[in-house]
Amino acid sequence: MSSFQRFPAAFSVDLEDYYHPELIRRNVATRDCAPRVEASAGPILDILERRGVRATFFIVGEVVRSAPKLIERIVRAGHEVGCHTHTHLPLWEMTPDSFRAELKEFRSALRNAVGDVPCRGFRAPTFSMDRRTEWALKVLVEEGFTYDSSIVPIKGPLYGCPGAPLQIYCPSPTDLMVEAARGPLVEFPAPVARLAGVNVPVGGGFYMRAMPFFLYLRLVKKVLRERPFFLYVHPWETDPGIPRFKLPRFARWATYTGISCMLGKIERLLDSIQFTTMSSVIEKSRF
Repeated sequence: MSSFQRFPAAFSVDLEDYYHPELIRRNVATRDCAPRVEASAGPILDILERRGVRATFFIVGEVVRSAPKLIERIVRAGHEVGCHTHTHLPLWEMTPDSFRAELKEFRSALRNAVGDVPCRGFRAPTFSMDRRTEWALKVLVEEGFTYDSSIVPIKGPLYGCPGAPLQIYCPSPTDLMVEAARGPLVEFPAPVARLAGVNVPVGGGFYMRAMPFFLYLRLVKKVLRERPFFLYVHPWETDPGIPRFKLPRFARWATYTGISCMLGKIERLLDSIQFTTMSSVIEKSRF
């Protein structure tokens, strides 16, 4: 590790197609959109292979069904597989029963594509885990998951759980905002860094796309001096060839800004930081 990297870092990919994000789904009729996830994800896999980095792929079940050869490549490369639901609906549009059905449908699709591959981690679409949807933690435990990565400990335009712990922790079974001494599920919340007295989210591809790289790297280094870090990227946000929809101004900016530079930024980040899987970071943190 570099001298500043006191804690481990995970590289994760939310494997979804360009029409899955909430800002698209709310504004575009996506039923007839042609899949592009294989073309979008290929360059990321190439970079990880060249650098010898094992990552965690939180996969949407619909992608497993539409691109089984891509999933085979991910598994053959030794990457960790996690669940990103089957249809990419946010948790606030589900019930415990429909959520459980999504998890089972995802596992069925995964089994049909690549056999009995371990899948211990979950990430909610749109980071939609909060006090309204904390019932989902109980369902995850009952369905055999051992860690979750769905909480953003600040308030954002679409999501957030301000006041939640910043570090990896075991959520209390009665309140996800409270850290328990131990529990059946570990939470790895999205990383934030302190900037000008304010907690700023720095884990997502959007923040890397929108910030100058020197500032982004400075904030990531700051996190790594204090606690574990993970990056999450979506293949569509590295792919200049995705369709461009007519979206409201904020949605257009948040979706398309900085896409053309993203693969280069990922390579520069891998030059500076040692990455591994989500499970490896959690294990190194003694959970």
